[in-house]
Amino acid sequence: MLSMDTSLLNSTQSQPRPTLRKLFEHPFFNTLFGKLLLPVIGFMLLSLLITGLVFNLGIQNTTGRILQQQLQGDSQNIITNLLGRLDIVDSTAVMLASNADISASLQNLDNAALEVINSRALTVQSRFNLDLIQIYDRNGTARTNLVQSSLYKVTSVMSDYPEITSALVTLDGRMVYLAHQKVATGGDIYVGIDLESELSRIAFQLGLQYTPELNTETSKSVYSQVKNSTYHLYSPLQIKGQNLTLEIQQNISQFEHITRSGQNIILLASFLSTLVLVFLMSILLKSITAPVQTLAKNTRQLAQANFDQDELALSLPDAKFNPLHIGENDEIGQLQESFTKMALELKAIYQGLIRELRQTNDELKIAYDSALKGWSSALELRDHDTEKHTERTADDLISLARFMGIPENDLENYRRGALLHDVGKMAIPDEILRKNGPLTDQEWQIMRQHPIYAYVMLRNIPFLHDALEIPYCHHEKWDGTGYPRGLFRKEIPLSARIFTVIDVYDSMRSDRPYRKGMPDQQVLDYIASRSGKDFDPDVVKAFFKWYDLRNIIKREK
Repeated sequence: MLSMDTSLLNSTQSQPRPTLRKLFEHPFFNTLFGKLLLPVIGFMLLSLLITGLVFNLGIQNTTGRILQQQLQGDSQNIITNLLGRLDIVDSTAVMLASNADISASLQNLDNAALEVINSRALTVQSRFNLDLIQIYDRNGTARTNLVQSSLYKVTSVMSDYPEITSALVTLDGRMVYLAHQKVATGGDIYVGIDLESELSRIAFQLGLQYTPELNTETSKSVYSQVKNSTYHLYSPLQIKGQNLTLEIQQNISQFEHITRSGQNIILLASFLSTLVLVFLMSILLKSITAPVQTLAKNTRQLAQANFDQDELALSLPDAKFNPLHIGENDEIGQLQESFTKMALELKAIYQGLIRELRQTNDELKIAYDSALKGWSSALELRDHDTEKHTERTADDLISLARFMGIPENDLENYRRGALLHDVGKMAIPDEILRKNGPLTDQEWQIMRQHPIYAYVMLRNIPFLHDALEIPYCHHEKWDGTGYPRGLFRKEIPLSARIFTVIDVYDSMRSDRPYRKGMPDQQVLDYIASRSGKDFDPDVVKAFFKWYDLRNIIKREK
């Protein structure tokens, strides 16, 4: 089995590497010249690509603007023509209703009279190219029926609705504009056009290559581009108080084809120019890489505080590698003369600063920690219920957190948060904080403000910013019923979830003026019963393992 595994390993290692990766591992790309030349080539090619994209975007943008203006003009012409046609429909209805022959014929309903009605209606229908004319007598009986195009079913629908008023209506699935007029001597006249057919006629008359559409979606005028280079324009209009949207669209592929040839010529010229620039840049880069390599090496060592005097001295390359004589009586040459002296001075300053900073940092840390302990002691002097409670919970929190694998770098903030977890109680009145008996509901409302007081007191102290989680969130509950913010589950910071278990464990075991401390087993049973309610179940499991391990260690001691 061992030999088989070794064979498999050797087989895996002997597989050839990707060709591209081997190319970039060539020694040329490990030189400064190679590393500079490759980005230059990439930059030139990227510039070429951006030029093409910008040019293409300009084509689309310009074409789109031209097309937008064209579509807006077409839309306005369509709407003007359509509203003009609706005016003709209204005028025709008025004209037929006032026609003396039709009025007389509706009084005399013999065959001759019906021929007169049909004759007049047919004349008007042909003259104004109308889709529908319906004339009813005083009894509501249709006396003429002249329809064309797609309205052949409309009359059967209208016979069921003889009292339709002038409006935009949908009859048998078609959008129809109807004008209604009553005849003075009795009867009704309906004149209408099918808006879909009318839009097709208008588009044909205007010489448009697309058919506009109407829908009942109302919106502001919107111009948009969709796939396949198709542009849409939505224009709102009103017909008889009803909001409609006119939709027209156009494809710009034919416009793009015209500009594509010019774009290709410009891109070809840009590509050739890029090749020339790359060649010239390679010559220039070759001249400056040698001194820059030395400069980069030594400045990197200086930035890393590597103050080895022998390594920090600048030296320029041999003249045969420096045909442009870079470094001779120029800025790099001046830098050569002053670099070593500067490095030595910086070394002395750096080492002195490091010593001072370390000393100052240690002193600040001691001062901060002393201040925290002072705050904690001040609270214990004021609230005898918490005497030694803060110190115990801080020690137990660090022990449990370390047991749970919390990084050591975070434990200092855990400890500070535990020391300050009840610091907000300093803002609670004495009559509430030191009350021997149970608190009233109103007093509890005040007491429950202490996490907020802690946040307000500590938020502007940068040193304690990362320790705020415990003072602010240690009364939040896993099921979201805690305070002050009602955080739910993992919305509660992990440090606060761990500390909550430790805090309850120590508080319930401690004697208070109004009750005696509880036995350990009773406290443990309570914590177990509130797992998944007050406490994070994973933290509770870790707590019980930690508790058992601690007891074993105590017994062994």
